[in-house]
Amino acid sequence: MGIGYALECKTPFCRYSRLLVTGVGMRFSFVYQEVMEKARKGEVSEEHTQFLQDHPDGVINAKKNIYQCRDCGYYFSDYNLDMYIPKGDNADAPEKGRRSVAFPSEGMSYVSPFELKKRYKLYQTYPHHCPKCKGEVDVTEEVKDVSEKCPKCGKELKVSFILWD
Repeated sequence: MGIGYALECKTPFCRYSRLLVTGVGMRFSFVYQEVMEKARKGEVSEEHTQFLQDHPDGVINAKKNIYQCRDCGYYFSDYNLDMYIPKGDNADAPEKGRRSVAFPSEGMSYVSPFELKKRYKLYQTYPHHCPKCKGEVDVTEEVKDVSEKCPKCGKELKVSFILWD
């Protein structure tokens, strides 16, 4: 399941529109494994590769978030990519072999967002930057956090809430 936002400028001459989604739906376990493998290979960042070498039991948050640039106002979706280590000395390994309605991935090893909160603690936050201007960004978690001003023209922005799976 995911949550998304359809952004549309109400000004006819501007025509700004953007569809932003969070989550990856029922493919989460596959996306999680892909993110972890890319991090091990150095395809995410050097920090992630080093983190997984230093912490073989560490995990990376593969949840999708929505971000807005503080400088240019650009909105984009990207994987969270924060790094986590197990809570305590005897943390269980990622669950494997289960099947659920939310993540039908029998035999796959992954850490769901629910397990992440329950069994892991934040080690390092990944600093996202705007893909357009390289500025600092803020994470947007809820519809109330989405600006009601168009990032292109500054006029009123219509924000529609979307649930998908």
